[in-house]
Amino acid sequence: AVQLPGLVDNDFTVQLIDVSGKLVEQKSIRTGQTIAYFDTQTLYRGIYFIRILGGGSEVTRKVVVE
Repeated sequence: AVQLPGLVDNDFTVQLIDVSGKLVEQKSIRTGQTIAYFDTQTLYRGIYFIRILGGGSEVTRKVVVE
C-alpha cells in the first residue's frame, strides 16, 4: 500500500516500476483519497521503485518485495 499524508487536494498517479525501468502497474489516488494498493503476491522477488506524480512534483522511492 502507498499512503499519502492527509487527504489529497488533486489527483496523483502512483507507478510501480521494476529495476529495469519497466512500468509494472499504475494506480491513481483521487482527490479526497489517501491510499493506493498494489498486489505484491503476483510480483517476482526483488527491487522495485514507487514513483508518485502529481501536484507538480515527482517522488521516487525504492521498495523490496520478498
